[in-house]
Amino acid sequence: MAEVKNAFVSSKMNLDLDDRLIPQGQYREGVNIQVSKSEGPNVGALENVLGNQLLKNFVALTGGITGLQIIGEVTDPTNNTFYFFLTDYREPDPTGITFSSNANNYIYSYNVLTEQTVQLVSGSFLNFSITSPIYGVNIVENLLFWTDNRNQPRKINLSYSPGYYTTEDHISVAKIMPINVINLYQQSSVAAANNAYECTMQDVISPNLPDGATVNPYLDANYPGDPDFLEDKFVRFSYRFKFDDNEYSVLAPFTQECFIPKQDGYFLPGDQESTYRSTIVSFMENKINKIILKIPLPLAINGTAIVGSALNSTLKIKEIDIIYKESDSQAVQVVDTILSDSFSLETTSNISYTYQCTKPYKTLPESTLVRVYDKVPVRAFSQEVSGNRVIYGNFQDKHTPPQQPLDYQVGAFDKSNFFQSATDNTLNTTSLVEYPNHTLKQNRNYQVGLVLSDRYGRSSTTLLSKENTAIAAGPIESFGASTYYHPYRISTDTSVSSWPGDALKIFFNSALPTKIINLPQGLPGEFQGQTSDITNPYNPLGWYSYKVVVKQFEQEYYNVYLPGALNAYPGGVNPTGDAANSTAFITLINDNINKVPRDLSEVGPEQKQYRSSVQLFGRVTPDAAGPPTYNKPFFPGNVSNTVNTIAEQNFILGTATNDYEDIYQTSSNPYLARITQAAGLNNSFMGSTFFTTNPTEYQLAVYETNPVESRLDIYYETSTTGIISQLNQAINSGTNNVEGLYGFNITTFNEATVANTTITSKFAPKTSNSLGQPFNGTSTITIVSVFADGQDETANNLFAIERHEPTPGIPFDPANVNSYLTYTIKTLDTFYYGFNADVNKRYFVNIEVTPAGAVSSTTQLILPLENVAPTIMSDATLATPLANPFTVQKEAGDMGVLQSFYGVNGTVKAGNTQSDLAWSITSPLNQTVFQITNGTDANGVQTGELSTQQDLSGPYPLTIQLTDAGGEIDTRTINVIFGEEALNIGFGAGSTSASFGSGSSSAIYWVNDLTNAAGSTPLPGNTQNNDIRAPYTGLQLPADAPTTTNSVSMNSPDCTNFTMYNNGLNALTKATGSPTQSEGGLSSGTAFIAVNINFRQYTFGRYTNITPDDANGVAMIPFVIYPTYLQYRGFNTGNSWVNAIDIEGSPIRFGGSQVNKSFFPSSGFQNNIAGTGVVHSATIAESFVSNQVNAGPASFGNSINREDCLEAQIQAPRTSTSAEQSTIARKVFAIGKQQQSQYSVGNKFGDYRLIIRYPWGETTTQVNSDPIVVGYGTGVCPSNNQFANDTSITASIEFGDFYYPKAYGASNIYSYPYRVSALGANTNNQADDLIVNVPVFAREWHLKYVSQFYTDPDLTIKWTPGSGGNKWYAYTPSTDNSSIPAEYGTDYANTSPDASTPIASSNSARKWTAYFNLTGLKQLTTPSQLAQPNFW
Repeated sequence: MAEVKNAFVSSKMNLDLDDRLIPQGQYREGVNIQVSKSEGPNVGALENVLGNQLLKNFVALTGGITGLQIIGEVTDPTNNTFYFFLTDYREPDPTGITFSSNANNYIYSYNVLTEQTVQLVSGSFLNFSITSPIYGVNIVENLLFWTDNRNQPRKINLSYSPGYYTTEDHISVAKIMPINVINLYQQSSVAAANNAYECTMQDVISPNLPDGATVNPYLDANYPGDPDFLEDKFVRFSYRFKFDDNEYSVLAPFTQECFIPKQDGYFLPGDQESTYRSTIVSFMENKINKIILKIPLPLAINGTAIVGSALNSTLKIKEIDIIYKESDSQAVQVVDTILSDSFSLETTSNISYTYQCTKPYKTLPESTLVRVYDKVPVRAFSQEVSGNRVIYGNFQDKHTPPQQPLDYQVGAFDKSNFFQSATDNTLNTTSLVEYPNHTLKQNRNYQVGLVLSDRYGRSSTTLLSKENTAIAAGPIESFGASTYYHPYRISTDTSVSSWPGDALKIFFNSALPTKIINLPQGLPGEFQGQTSDITNPYNPLGWYSYKVVVKQFEQEYYNVYLPGALNAYPGGVNPTGDAANSTAFITLINDNINKVPRDLSEVGPEQKQYRSSVQLFGRVTPDAAGPPTYNKPFFPGNVSNTVNTIAEQNFILGTATNDYEDIYQTSSNPYLARITQAAGLNNSFMGSTFFTTNPTEYQLAVYETNPVESRLDIYYETSTTGIISQLNQAINSGTNNVEGLYGFNITTFNEATVANTTITSKFAPKTSNSLGQPFNGTSTITIVSVFADGQDETANNLFAIERHEPTPGIPFDPANVNSYLTYTIKTLDTFYYGFNADVNKRYFVNIEVTPAGAVSSTTQLILPLENVAPTIMSDATLATPLANPFTVQKEAGDMGVLQSFYGVNGTVKAGNTQSDLAWSITSPLNQTVFQITNGTDANGVQTGELSTQQDLSGPYPLTIQLTDAGGEIDTRTINVIFGEEALNIGFGAGSTSASFGSGSSSAIYWVNDLTNAAGSTPLPGNTQNNDIRAPYTGLQLPADAPTTTNSVSMNSPDCTNFTMYNNGLNALTKATGSPTQSEGGLSSGTAFIAVNINFRQYTFGRYTNITPDDANGVAMIPFVIYPTYLQYRGFNTGNSWVNAIDIEGSPIRFGGSQVNKSFFPSSGFQNNIAGTGVVHSATIAESFVSNQVNAGPASFGNSINREDCLEAQIQAPRTSTSAEQSTIARKVFAIGKQQQSQYSVGNKFGDYRLIIRYPWGETTTQVNSDPIVVGYGTGVCPSNNQFANDTSITASIEFGDFYYPKAYGASNIYSYPYRVSALGANTNNQADDLIVNVPVFAREWHLKYVSQFYTDPDLTIKWTPGSGGNKWYAYTPSTDNSSIPAEYGTDYANTSPDASTPIASSNSARKWTAYFNLTGLKQLTTPSQLAQPNFW
């Protein structure tokens, strides 16, 4: 049978034509069919199609909800899943959007294969409406996007479990914007108490605070970071959130620059000098190396606080990036990422991150910095996907700013005291702690605006205030319009030392006009995140936050650091006739040349002087009086100074003289700037009018250059942000409400405070508005409770409130505490600062403040008890502090307890004055010789017992320390002496020297009263008129200065080029421990004074006019002789001086001669003794009779004796190749106390003065020789000035404690090694020939004062003379040439008995002789038995 097949490839049903006319591929009629579109052989075939089927009943699906309609759907064929949106709500307002908390809104998915239905999201927050169908819905990978032109575009992740999304924050495409700035303050880690806060920018590397003494409480010995990384950087920090679908939020507002200068910005001693020398403030570097970043978490959409552990579940945040930006770079970098695991256990609403100078690890794209909001429309009608991108159409891209202008005013005031509100961040004032060194730049214009944003970052333009009038806020400052000029401060402001810095402040006259909702006009209204609040309907897209922005055109400027400023012409010469205060000069060195540049655009090739376009504002000026002794702030007002000329010194002043004492570095011909002066405030002028004679008297001056003005018309983001609703609430609360206290400061509260002492400044309740003024009205303040260390101390009645009524008739003035009601706090008890008192004696005083007509508030005051340092006392009465230094005198070898010390802590609380004291020895460090332990005396008074268990001798300086429970200390320098009594510290110790070649005489004074010390009589020396060796009576030491120098021209017409100087030195300047003048002189112990005359050999050429040595032995032996005297007067015995005697009872005379020769023709013996020296005469100056210089000794009468003259001779060089030689004539004397009990010599305590007169000398000891210093009479001058100002002749003086000669490094040496002859002789001359070979020891280091020899270094076994006593014995230092006796104790005695014996060059061979008795004790019976040096 024939079969007809028809392929309906046209897939058309045709009911219009007759059956016979239907074209091939079409069909007449079909029900429940479809035409196959496959590419197989059955293409065009008819297939059965199922009809519609009821899949789900919405009522049953939602548990009985009726009226639900699908308003949008999308099919995902890849997953065989259908997604649909349901709601039962119909918008009643055709032009607006109303929210219904009762609406039922759902998002479901239905899988056609499994027929499973899943409710993905539900809740009224979806805000669906039947009248707003969802036309734009797409799936991108696993993300479902939709928009309904009613809400903002949204999305969900289909891979998350049902119920994952519960708020608008979870489903909005635009993610929430972090509005909170990172906080840089925290509860103090040092004080460790409630409500005490500190800056989290810390220096954890420096061991001490800038004062150099206080231990750095933040020191971290295990700091892992780079300590110098931030040193040269101004860094700001921000953060951003990373959400569950890997989106990033915009950046949070940046902090201010994290910068605290080294030394906290203070100039320490020496800094000003180094600053004007280098023109750089060296310490203006960042000291911060650790920053604890406190990230405040945003509020949930319903306004509740979020803790770190709920951050992921509440806002779907899984990471936080820490953002880092340097001030001179546009790069935004990530230094670290905080993962959710790190904050999942956080129970506070802050997340802390400790930054320890780690370098950023990645740089973000530049677009990140300029991305201030997600570019997601407010609402969009259509949505499509193309190329994996979501595209919105027919949308509203932003909100319309409020139509009503803002009403606020701007001013600049001192930074407010730190305050943190527990309920309203808008009231917080934290910058004083958070940014301690930040301030507002003065002499600038600031335009302050606000930028409003919704919760998701869509921002308004900058909104300015309508106000253009000022309102008063105090006697000085006021609020102006939104554009505000901040002038330089004036001299009546707060002093620099207590000034906290400036800050911009905004005074709002009315709340922000953000309530109005008009969707057709784009006005969103104010944010409301509560879906259940009927009074304030849900409005997630309303204005949510504000940000303060500032426009400021004046940008970079320089500080010019200068070595003073001269408000006059240099040298006092005014060549132009300029009026006073019209012209100033400054020296431009180093970088200042670039800071104040010359204008070089229109100059000629030979031009030497230039103008400058830079305007200068004075900021720091030297004292106007001259010479300046200090500098001070300068207040320029708004007037600048003009630099009219810049040139080199010699060009600008028209002279080639480089000796202007009031120009810094004048010899280098520096650049000078001539400034046209302009008067500052109070008609003041920069600079000083000084003409100094001391070039070191420069004081730092600072100018500020006029700033560069930017042409960028932009507003800069600040760190001031907040929530609009909180700001409006604070504004609307009015001025009668109070928050905190005004003017509260603790004046004194320590353990020395007695009962009924006022411990605070006057304070008042503070208004909670932007002014923060004292409350002007009636109020009451009462103490509610007092706690310390968690213990309730209220019942102990420790404190009381004092009320101070205002003075009648005085108008209200915030700056005058007498114009309004104030309060103070006083103590009712005494206190003790014990262990852990920084915690358990930190009193938290809760007070209730009740202002009339306003709401009461509670404020917590913190009264930390301060410690008072302990004091080491003199005795058990505990009434007088122990002297410092203090000497403990013991016998050599004493052991056990050496001294009991007493001490008190600083408290006045009965029963606690000696509590918790600890004794220690702090110097020498780690010593083990001495111990000090706590003890009690016989009466039960606590002591510190100083002891030793070692056999000791000599002095031992110690520093003992008394420490109280709070760590405060008191110290004393203790001199523990085992043996001889020590020298009083006021005598001093050390050395001094002076050159006498130019003609000088010197005196050193050891006196307890400078009055008439130099001029009192008798003054030793020549009394002839017109001789420079005569006493100069005009020399007097001023009582307020340690040294003085006077000059007197010599009265000789032919020697006018020579000037004689009289130099006076107060020996107190060589004392340690800063004793007073009344402690000067010699009042205890034994002192030594050593005088050295050093005569260095002249070169061969200096003697060209003198006949050389000849065969007959006529030697050229230049010599120099100094009259030298040591005088004494008893304390308080008047002004009469006498010749001093030494500890052996012998008069102190400095006479003697020392010679250094290399050739002795008379004996035929030649020996080079260069540097060894020979004593020619032990007691007189042998060349004293030379008659050329002084016209013979007869011309002096008896006023100068040979026994008072110390002489140094040296042989002139025979040839140009002769070895150089020098001679040192030395005399040492011991004065004061004779501490050897075997001798009955009285002590000589009192004032001493050493006087060395002007010398005389010649080129040879022969007649008619050439003088080498100015002689007596007309024409007696050095020939051809060849010896003028010669430094070949010098003198040095050493002095100190004889038994503990610190100057020679022998403070703790108790015995010194010697060698003595085994046999004795009947005369000292015979003893010179004895051989010294017996090793012995003595207590004294100088051979002259050896009293007893011992055979052991502990000085316990006395040496017995080998051939019996009562004979002369010879002795020398030991063979060690570096021993103290060898180097300093011989007075350069001879090493051989006569000129015919070879001379040894060793100091240890220098020989003395003395007369010893049978027990080995040196005898002092007659002068002929005293120790004698070996001499020829």
